[in-house]
Amino acid sequence: MIPLTVDVPMKRLPWANWALILATVVISLAVPYGTEEVSVRSFEGRIQVRTRHDYSPLVLQREGFATYQLVTALFQHADLIHLFGNMLFLFVFGNAINAKLGHSGFLASYLGIGVLVHLVWLAVGGGEAYLGASGAIMGVCGMFLVLYPRNGVRVFWGEGSLALLARSWTGEIPGWAIVLLYLAFDVWGAIFDRKTNIAYVSHIVGGLLGIALAIVLVKGGWLTPDRGEQTLLQWLSGQGPVEEDVPARPRRRKKRLPS
Repeated sequence: MIPLTVDVPMKRLPWANWALILATVVISLAVPYGTEEVSVRSFEGRIQVRTRHDYSPLVLQREGFATYQLVTALFQHADLIHLFGNMLFLFVFGNAINAKLGHSGFLASYLGIGVLVHLVWLAVGGGEAYLGASGAIMGVCGMFLVLYPRNGVRVFWGEGSLALLARSWTGEIPGWAIVLLYLAFDVWGAIFDRKTNIAYVSHIVGGLLGIALAIVLVKGGWLTPDRGEQTLLQWLSGQGPVEEDVPARPRRRKKRLPS
């Protein structure tokens, strides 16, 4: 199920998200990363095929760890499919969150969630290298779940690669349904799909961090719904959409001491 667009009116152009996507694409394409199989002759003369990992210096890895990798791993992807999939999700959901949070708030949230996800991976990832923005992007999806649970998300669905054109469907489903579906898939993968190289745990952690951050911002009054919007908290408590704009909680200005 591939997201295409979201039905969310935006008060500002999401320049920060566009710049983030551009930077990720440029860095992923400019810095090579990959794995290849090499033939190695053993002492007895037999030919053995082994996998050699050519890790980029930007990739998060326990051996040779550098602090900057907590951020740079977000901008490195394994291949074009990995890059395209992540950037599609970031474009679809990130535009709405950027427009809501503002540019600095969006970038701080995205990078902060990404760094926390990477710290968790260093602790529980088993030592495997990590790359990609999936965890941070799931954080953006988690924020979308809280801020726009009932807004429509237009999706494309098809059965298998050979049946995409023959049996496909395009329609709209509510935001809460598609985000929870993604999280449920990650939970299933973390439990049953142990042989894949997908970091399901990072996806789950990122999604939960995004949900928690959005709830804190809404409960604290730093983020308020605009007219016609309804957050997850309002929906679950039985409140309808907002009928008039409510100003966000003003930031406290530091008092200047008299000179």
